[in-house]
Amino acid sequence: MTKEIDIQKLQPYEFYNALKDDNNLERWHSQLNQIYYQISSSQEYLKDLGAKLVRNYTEVFNKFTDMSTTNRCRYLNYWLDLEIKNHKFRRNIDTFYSQMDILIEGLWTKLHETYYSCARDKCNLDKDLLEMKKKELHDFCANRDIIVMSKKQYSPETLNAWFSKMYKKYFDEDNCEKYKNIAYIYSEDESPLRIDDKCTLYNSHATFPYFGYGRTVTFFEHRIGSIKNCKKKKEVSDEEATSLYIGISGDHAPSSSAWVNISTFGLILVCILFFFFILYKSFKILDNKKYNEEKYNSKIKG
Repeated sequence: MTKEIDIQKLQPYEFYNALKDDNNLERWHSQLNQIYYQISSSQEYLKDLGAKLVRNYTEVFNKFTDMSTTNRCRYLNYWLDLEIKNHKFRRNIDTFYSQMDILIEGLWTKLHETYYSCARDKCNLDKDLLEMKKKELHDFCANRDIIVMSKKQYSPETLNAWFSKMYKKYFDEDNCEKYKNIAYIYSEDESPLRIDDKCTLYNSHATFPYFGYGRTVTFFEHRIGSIKNCKKKKEVSDEEATSLYIGISGDHAPSSSAWVNISTFGLILVCILFFFFILYKSFKILDNKKYNEEKYNSKIKG
């Protein structure tokens, strides 16, 4: 019997919750003082944040090995970025590079020099874009990678239903317009809608897999290639549909009325071409006959 997909039981969800855990930090305060004594005289919230960073970098990071090192490293960076942004917001710190930034970034550098686990990749997006867009997209892709690795546990119908739901979260109607606006504000390399080449709303085919189950694929299961081409359904005309919706690699032909219309048009076009071909051949035969008659008559007269 195949399972249902429950992201709360997958490692990305568990890993990020472990990063956020505020409990039992006493041991890590001691470790922090040994690794980076400069922070020992700081305010309590900074010492707690430093202790969590030491724990997350040296212990939590190494526990969730079903996830790739790259994905764990991104989560660690997102977690720290959001922690810093939250502390700044609560304490009305508006300095771009504050004392908190200096101490915490210095601690990360020290940890990286000692353990080599993960390089710092600071994100300068505002809190909402980082948390609600970039991390949200990364959550999907990290879960996707785990699910694809264990796809034998799920039926093709379950897999396709889940990935279709995730796709529609970004590309359906009002969501589509919202994310499209973000795509026009940022360059693709700096956009919160792109993590890497395989996790990007600028290439839905690389980001949202399809498992090719069954022969019938509805018209709206055909994917918009890029968020930049996104339109609300009510704005999409029949003529635009074929350019906006591209079949997924490996899909069978859709059985929708749109596909029937395209097939009918193709059949009519073939019939017209065949008619003109017959007409052309008929005129050619008549021309040859006339030429031969004229040639014959000229010989008789000669």
